[in-house]
Amino acid sequence: MITLKIQHTKDFMAKLLAGNTFDSFLLEEAVIETYNTFSIDGHIHQEFYQSDAEEITNTYNLSQWSDMKQICFNLIKGKNTPLGFKFILHLKPDVAQAALEPEGNADNLSSDYVINIKFRDGIVTITSAVSIKIFTLDKTADNLWDSYIKQFLAQNNLDFEE
Repeated sequence: MITLKIQHTKDFMAKLLAGNTFDSFLLEEAVIETYNTFSIDGHIHQEFYQSDAEEITNTYNLSQWSDMKQICFNLIKGKNTPLGFKFILHLKPDVAQAALEPEGNADNLSSDYVINIKFRDGIVTITSAVSIKIFTLDKTADNLWDSYIKQFLAQNNLDFEE
């Protein structure tokens, strides 16, 4: 687990909420503090879909960030800066497999690769986390995920400091 401080908040927010940089992630939770506190639970309610004939467009248990970011953007935009927010995002399992398996991480692919994005007092931080479904002392998955996040941010021209 690492915590990274984003250097250019405005650029980061544009890529998070208006660009497609984070579209390979799923939303577990969003909490946005403006004039009210808005909470979004990203877990899909499959029972909402009333018939088998109705097309279910999301094959994940969590909402796709690409579907939710506009809602979050609408809650944040305005002349006043939000008091704070928190987004918990999971890397899509198929993306995780493609990105992390070549590094020899096949045994840990039952893991959830998570980033917590927090904004408070004008500062954006990202904290990485791995939720492994079995008990292990092996930190390989954590180390790979931490490296992946740093590389992901660098490739997308999102400057950070550790």
